[in-house]
Parts: sequence; C-alpha cells; structure tokens
Amino acid sequence: MANGAGDGANGKRSNTANDLGAQWQDMIGQWERGFDALATQLMGTEGFARAMNQGQQAGLAFQKTLGEAVNRQLAALDLPTGESIRALHETLLRIERRLDHLEARLPVATAGAADPAVPQPSRTKQPPVEYTAQPAAAGAPTGAPGAGQEAA
Repeated sequence: MANGAGDGANGKRSNTANDLGAQWQDMIGQWERGFDALATQLMGTEGFARAMNQGQQAGLAFQKTLGEAVNRQLAALDLPTGESIRALHETLLRIERRLDHLEARLPVATAGAADPAVPQPSRTKQPPVEYTAQPAAAGAPTGAPGAGQEAA
C-alpha cells in the first residue's frame, strides 16, 4: 500500500514538473514568435533601411578617420604602417622566389667543387715539383743560401 501511495505522489509531482516545463516552452515560443513578427515588420520599412545605411556609412567614416589618425601617429613615431609591412612582405616573397629560381638553375658542376675525387694541391713546405726542376739562370739567385754564389 505504501508503494501505491508513493507512486501516486511521484506521478503527481511528475505531472506538475511536466506542466511547468511545457508552460515554460510555450511561453518562450510565444515570445519568439512575437519578437520575430515585430522584427519582420520593423525591418521591412523604408525608414529602417535608411537608418541601417546611415549607420554603416557612419561606421565606415569613423574607421577611415581612425586609420588615418593611427597612420599619422605611426609616422610621427617613425614606425611602419600595416600597409608598408605588407608591401615589405610581398617584396621579400619575390626575392625568395628569385633565389629559389637561381638555386635551381645553378649547374651541377658547382656542387662537385667539394667532391673528394677532384685533386687538390698538397700542403707542404716544399715548392711544387715543376718549380724545382727548372734550371736556375746563371747568376740569378734561386732563393737557397749559397746557391748561384761562389764559396768564399
């Protein structure tokens, strides 16, 4: 019997909660429909269109004036403007493209300069063989002490 009484009480509370939720949804739906109808009526008028146009024009004029004032301040502080930074960015992109193009055109032979198969001159304190094999002119110093000079 206790279960039957509890079910009745819970069922009554559930109906009340559902009724409050349904009433709330109905009230919000009516409010949305009323606001939508009012907005549709208002936005369809010529006066609203004029007011929106004037508001947009005023906003654009303000934005232009503000941009000019900021540019003057940046110029007074000797700082670049956004437009000059964008122009610099474009110039850098063009330079990078040119460099990429030039790097692609470099001959393969320049890469072989560091190739170990290419003979490099040896680093010694001795002069190369072709210089030591030539006979010295008579009386011309060869750079060696006593060479080409008579012993005393």
